[in-house]
Amino acid sequence: MPWYLWLILAIGLLVIGVGMGLVNDRNIRFELTAAIGVALCTSVIVSFAVFKLQSDIDHARDEADWKERIQATDPLKHFSPGDHSVQGIDLSGKTIIQSNFTGANLRGIHMRAAKVRDTKFTQTRMDGANLVAVLFDGRTTFENADLSGSDLRDAKFIKVDASQSKSLRGAKVNSGTCWPKGFKKNNREIMKHLIAIPKIVDGKIRKEKGREFGACLEGIGGP
Repeated sequence: MPWYLWLILAIGLLVIGVGMGLVNDRNIRFELTAAIGVALCTSVIVSFAVFKLQSDIDHARDEADWKERIQATDPLKHFSPGDHSVQGIDLSGKTIIQSNFTGANLRGIHMRAAKVRDTKFTQTRMDGANLVAVLFDGRTTFENADLSGSDLRDAKFIKVDASQSKSLRGAKVNSGTCWPKGFKKNNREIMKHLIAIPKIVDGKIRKEKGREFGACLEGIGGP
């Protein structure tokens, strides 16, 4: 509780005390105490509401300033959202290095064509995220991350094990999605739940659930 609410409370109690000492009539004392008590409670409630409103305005302003700084920063190195919300931030095309999104809510986030290296997505919500043509490299991890329904067309997982994720169910992939060698053979159950999106390559329509390095196709995926 802010200091001025304590001040209002102290003044109210002081007034009640003085009033009780000056008034001898018992009924008047009761009425005076009740009236001051109601006024005191009303003052505290109104003051607290004003304080909460101002606090919310300040928080919203701080969040907007923080998001603006993140949008203007590239590369993002040693980045972690902490207690901030990344909802509404577009990370498309950014280079993200040695960052930590552990436990963050990246649901539906746009990261199209970003380059991500040595970054943690442990227990991160990435369901429905736009990860088209993202390059995941280095020691990037997806332990218990939710990638269900994400768009992984043309995404490149260079020696990055996406099978650590909590779910890839319903993730969209195409023939340009690149998995590490052995991924498809070792994760047949995961492959069953991926959605293959047709991709036109050299005038021909290919419909595959990604390919492994050594045979991956380049370019941005499309219908």
